[in-house]
Amino acid sequence: MEEAAPHPKPPDKPAAPPTAAIHVASSTTSRAWNKYFSSLFTSPTPSNQPFFIIKPTTFMGEPFIKFSRADILEFSSKSPYALVGKFSRSKPPMNKVRSSLATFDFKGHYQVGLLDYKHIIIEFGLEEDYVRLFSKSIWVVAGSPMRIFKWSYDFDPRVEQPVVPIWIALPLLPYVFFNKKKPYFPLPT
Repeated sequence: MEEAAPHPKPPDKPAAPPTAAIHVASSTTSRAWNKYFSSLFTSPTPSNQPFFIIKPTTFMGEPFIKFSRADILEFSSKSPYALVGKFSRSKPPMNKVRSSLATFDFKGHYQVGLLDYKHIIIEFGLEEDYVRLFSKSIWVVAGSPMRIFKWSYDFDPRVEQPVVPIWIALPLLPYVFFNKKKPYFPLPT
């Protein structure tokens, strides 16, 4: 009599759900790669900041997570160089948007994400790349015009953002006034 093969033992832990990927590009290597979404929230060096977990609750029978205003401001302060691109007509496919942005020769890394059917978010690692893209109000991306807006934590795609870049030239300003740590003429950013 043949012995039946034993049933496989159920795993102790359920398998981890698949991880979402976000596109990250680096012009220094002139190639693009996928980076796991969860790794965006981990620090490359050990951090002394406490890690906290927000427990979901329910609202009207649906899962619900509530963030305090302080949490939102803290999260948004970690993305100081983020811009929103708005396609007024139709947004090209994301792979064409990414390949078109790769031709812009950004000096640092950047991340591209989808906000909705008309808006993308671009987060830069270097202020220089951020200023370069923000300095021109309309760019042609994958053959479609894309308007640029400053991202903020309260961004609403239904409302046009009133924030625009303004550059002020002070051609004869003495060098001693160019102190980045303690400016003599603080300007709002």
